[in-house]
Amino acid sequence: MYPITEASQVASGNQLRKLFVMLLYMDSMTNPYVVWDATWKLACSGILYDARKRLKNSGLQIADDEFKNLCLIEIEKLFSSKDEYGESTIQILYDLLVPHSNNPLLSLVEVMYPLLLQNMNNLKYYEERRLISPTHDAVDVVNDFVLSLIPDGEGNPCTKTINVMYNEVFDNL
Repeated sequence: MYPITEASQVASGNQLRKLFVMLLYMDSMTNPYVVWDATWKLACSGILYDARKRLKNSGLQIADDEFKNLCLIEIEKLFSSKDEYGESTIQILYDLLVPHSNNPLLSLVEVMYPLLLQNMNNLKYYEERRLISPTHDAVDVVNDFVLSLIPDGEGNPCTKTINVMYNEVFDNL
């Protein structure tokens, strides 16, 4: 949910629908229905405006169920618009990308988990910032790194021994 809600700050409804389709293609959502249920209003943004404009009816109202169906139709169109090789292109706004640095793992954590130490005991903070990755290995590397940043009660990192070969993992993404 976090990527879609975060992107909604700067992206149009059409761009959010493309992002949702991309996440489905990548098979990176544990439960797409839960994500859809929580973010469908964001992804539907602009559809009512387009319908009002197309029908020349500025007072047009659409029930939620019909509104969801119209949005799902638009998402289905995105699925069928892929080229003959099953590939399609999506533009990602620069603001949503992790900046390049000498320590890409630290950059990723700084973007994904701002104010980490202040929120380290807040479970909702982590739930809203789920990492989407093509492999579980990459997620494990990030999780281990985050744990290494959080001190235990004695000021030591939560994980005493971390052997992170993040360059190998991230070069393969």
